[in-house]
Amino acid sequence: MKEKRRLRASTFLVKLEGPLHSVQTVIQAAYKSSADSTQVLAATDLSGQPSSLSKINGIDKLVIERWLRENPYPGFTPIFIRDLNAPKDLSSTSFHPTLGLDTTLPQYRLGSDEIPRPAQKEYPAWYFFYGTLADSSVLAKLLSSDFQAEYYAAKIRGGALKTWVRYNVLVDDPSRTNLVHGKALLVQTREEEERLRAYETHVYEVVRCSIEMGSEEPANGLTFRFITDMMD
Repeated sequence: MKEKRRLRASTFLVKLEGPLHSVQTVIQAAYKSSADSTQVLAATDLSGQPSSLSKINGIDKLVIERWLRENPYPGFTPIFIRDLNAPKDLSSTSFHPTLGLDTTLPQYRLGSDEIPRPAQKEYPAWYFFYGTLADSSVLAKLLSSDFQAEYYAAKIRGGALKTWVRYNVLVDDPSRTNLVHGKALLVQTREEEERLRAYETHVYEVVRCSIEMGSEEPANGLTFRFITDMMD
């Protein structure tokens, strides 16, 4: 059961070609019922030709590999790439995923005129950091040597820090009674965010949270939540 959870939490990219030439064929090979949650990324291969990649999880990969064995395609070898960045998949129709909230419960459903923020491609975006990313010298190494981090003292609810190996990691606190103190930073661009996601790796995921900074109104922001299925 634990291995199944780990596989579901892992992310792969499969190149759309051959018998897997479209999202629909990938969905069919993985025996999924819908393509609603399938992401497609544009890329360039080693020869400079444009290509497309579909995002799947580890269970999908195993099912697709079995499907290919049962439905052989001469000369075809699928290309799977392990995505080691922290995943970011913010719903546009609900508050999912939000730190410490079960967004399927009625009290957390969107109102008819509500729009969940931040959106998937919204920049700049507030981020809450509680560990090494709250160190300006670490950010300078990640983003650029002349990067000047403008941090704000901040706190969030809905999360708690636990120890994993030798690190403090942020997990859900459904009671929302705990406070986690750290720093807030306004991340300006997708490129900056992608470097942060690469640094945190696939054992974390980007989730929404409410960031409190002094006497100001809480800001709709993001943070990196540990994927507990990765925990031993």
